[in-house]
Amino acid sequence: MSEETIITRTPAMRRRTWIIRGVIWFIVILLFSFLTGCTLLLEPPILFLFGWVFHGMQTLPALLGNWRMALLPAGCLVLAGVLVHRFVRRCLAEKEAPVSWRPAHTMASLALLLLGCGAAIALSGVVHQAVWLMGDPWIESRGRRAEQTQAVSNARQVMLALYEFHDVEGRYPKSLQELETKFSLPTKLVWVATENGKLPEPFIFLKPGGTMSLTEIEPLIVSPVFESRQKIVVGYSDNSVTSLPASKLDSILNGGGKRKYEATPNP
Repeated sequence: MSEETIITRTPAMRRRTWIIRGVIWFIVILLFSFLTGCTLLLEPPILFLFGWVFHGMQTLPALLGNWRMALLPAGCLVLAGVLVHRFVRRCLAEKEAPVSWRPAHTMASLALLLLGCGAAIALSGVVHQAVWLMGDPWIESRGRRAEQTQAVSNARQVMLALYEFHDVEGRYPKSLQELETKFSLPTKLVWVATENGKLPEPFIFLKPGGTMSLTEIEPLIVSPVFESRQKIVVGYSDNSVTSLPASKLDSILNGGGKRKYEATPNP
């Protein structure tokens, strides 16, 4: 029978194994990126390994130019380290613990604390950028009806604001900008993205400074034409919003599209 040899892997051997694996994976990603032309795969490992160098090149000149401002936080950090070190040593001495607390332990604890704070700040930045990118037209998944649906939603909110303005002032605003100022209405509500990639256009306000008709339901706002669907979104004085064929745009702009209020039957 042959004797089996048991090989014990030391920490140095494990560290060497991980280094070799990392180098192999980096070479594989490098070759794959160059062969496929997808150089974006190189960015994450390069930033992970050398990002601190790039960050230091950007921040150190500004920090060295205002070194006096860095004295206060640096002094507070040193003072905190001294106080924490003495506090921990005193607690261990009172409990007669066999642990020997060294300055290196205090420095490691403070480094972990600063690392956690930095990670929290970085995470908040990642979340902020992710939310911002989700609203970008390049990232957002948009169908043929997405712009029209958003325009209907915006028109409903604008119509409610117009009704409230008329209820308070006794008239409609002289422009949609006056409505924005009066009710702190978000500017994006009065702008409509008609097609993906094109600049937004504002709603057309048909009755600036006028008053509400008591006998007719009038169109008040009209969206630009959605060319892919040949539709427009129209908001009426009874707070209703509907989509109409683009062929009716000229008629609405010339005063058409009005409807009579239906008589309410007596109970």
